Amino acid sequence: MRTASDDLKHPLNVGASIWVNIISCALHHNGAIIALGFNALINRLSVMESSEIQTLIESGLPGAKVTVTGDGSHFQAVVISDIFEGKSLLAKQKMVYATVNEHIASGELHAFTIKAHTPAEWEKASKLQVGAS
Repeated sequence: MRTASDDLKHPLNVGASIWVNIISCALHHNGAIIALGFNALINRLSVMESSEIQTLIESGLPGAKVTVTGDGSHFQAVVISDIFEGKSLLAKQKMVYATVNEHIASGELHAFTIKAHTPAEWEKASKLQVGAS
């Protein structure tokens, strides 16, 4: 019969089991601080991809045109949708953040920049960018 300790002996789990043992011992000294450090370590191991973020935003804002770029730690989303019509910049950003908030709260997603526009705003901004070159 296989046990939990057998799983920890697996070559792929050795590093994780060492960290778990170190953290378990250290928890007796500085509980919350060490636990936060452990959570940060685990979150670093689960990095989001641009395509995952794009899918979350598209699911949360149906019909939006979404482009997400990034390198695994810093991401930028450009979101274009009619749903932003009449909304302030802050309100638009809150709407986009709401689609990924769970991942921001968990630490899985951080350093996230949003540019949210209506189609008319995007067209105007695109013309200004072309004229600036």
